[in-house]
Amino acid sequence: DIYSNDNNVQKKKITVALSETGSNTGLYRGWFNIGMETNTEKETIGASWHSILKMQAATYQKYSKKYEVGLIELKNILDDFNDGSIDDKYPVTWWISSDKENKASYSLAVSNFQIRKVLEVRKKYTGDNYPYFGSWGMKGDVENWSNKEDLVISMYLNKDPGEIRIDIQDKNGVTAVLNGYNPWNDSKGAGWYDWKASNGVGSDYKNGLLDLTFIKKRKFWMGWNAVEQKYIDVTSSLDLNHIQNMQIQIDGGGQEDKTLLIDEVTLLNHNYYIGYAFPKSIDKSNFYYDQGFNNIIPKNGKIINKDNFVQIIGKDSDPRKRDLLKAAINIWENDYKYSNPIELMETDINSGVYRANFDLLNFENPKDLKPPKIGNKVSLSVGKKNITSKYLISSLLSMDSPSLNKQIVNKGSKNNARFPLGWYLVIIPILIYIVYRAYLIRNNQTQREVKKETEVEKNKQ
Repeated sequence: DIYSNDNNVQKKKITVALSETGSNTGLYRGWFNIGMETNTEKETIGASWHSILKMQAATYQKYSKKYEVGLIELKNILDDFNDGSIDDKYPVTWWISSDKENKASYSLAVSNFQIRKVLEVRKKYTGDNYPYFGSWGMKGDVENWSNKEDLVISMYLNKDPGEIRIDIQDKNGVTAVLNGYNPWNDSKGAGWYDWKASNGVGSDYKNGLLDLTFIKKRKFWMGWNAVEQKYIDVTSSLDLNHIQNMQIQIDGGGQEDKTLLIDEVTLLNHNYYIGYAFPKSIDKSNFYYDQGFNNIIPKNGKIINKDNFVQIIGKDSDPRKRDLLKAAINIWENDYKYSNPIELMETDINSGVYRANFDLLNFENPKDLKPPKIGNKVSLSVGKKNITSKYLISSLLSMDSPSLNKQIVNKGSKNNARFPLGWYLVIIPILIYIVYRAYLIRNNQTQREVKKETEVEKNKQ
């Protein structure tokens, strides 16, 4: 069964043929798919997270067995080029923008690479800033993006490609920015990369052209308007149920030839629906220092990091969906307060535990458009009610070192960090300084002793 909305539960069945493994073995095997919706032709059963599947033999009704469905990543393949064509079994055709074709800005060809079939994309710099290539004719599961979380393109990069920009277009020709960023990592170098629509930070995000989250959770969409010659809000006009075209641009401003090898293009989702049911009650709420939610900031504690984590525990009111809880982070500057909306995601269906993280430096004071500063206070509210203490911002540190972060979290996590993690951020630099000073003092002392002994030897001679 699959939960389609708050009021209805669909209970459907599919019939799967099992084949005996050999003559007179008595062992029969078959397969079926799990998805968001039941489709008998594709032998797919709609099964949400925590729903129950019952397997029953058609000719032996007494036998049945039940299984609880776990959290499953649902993968919809747009293309994998396995048949060696750019017009293959999947419902897309790859193209190059026609008005740029004469300039040969792009060339597309399927080739073999590391025992894989890949789409080899070569971009030749021709002085044209806006050439595109892409896929056209998406149908069925890959046409409906309204319930999808992410677009992932697995690609091999032999050098820095610059930003890779993707726009999507619906059946009516409305175009919107999906994302544009550079997946390259200098320390990693050449290798396989995943371009993901949901989390790459580039110029499009910095220019306010996209809501950087899961596709189905985006609150707004921006697209280029050829008539007005500017980006406009297309949230109300973009039809996410019928996305048919994907336009890809590689480093529009670069002056070098680029090459990338695309292995697989997929739309990803998970087998649950997102809801917005408000909890029956809110029993506990806390700020945390760490993403593991082990180190509670006590009521009289202080904000020391720019990245912070909040958790609300209550009683869920919708047992069918994984809910988002709307809340706000309030910044207090003396008596003046401004708020920034956030959404806390339920950790599991019907868990009643909601979590979120936020970066204080991404917030802006409406008065001067500057981020919060040391001396301001921070609180969490749901509706019009503050549900946490007001925490003083004593610093806005960035914990970028994974090893240091792990060491600090492990030390501070015992018994919910009754000894605040913030002290370790103070103590560790002090210890390092003390050790370093001791080393300098000891080193100077050793040099003086060596010098003294040298002078004594000279005097003897």
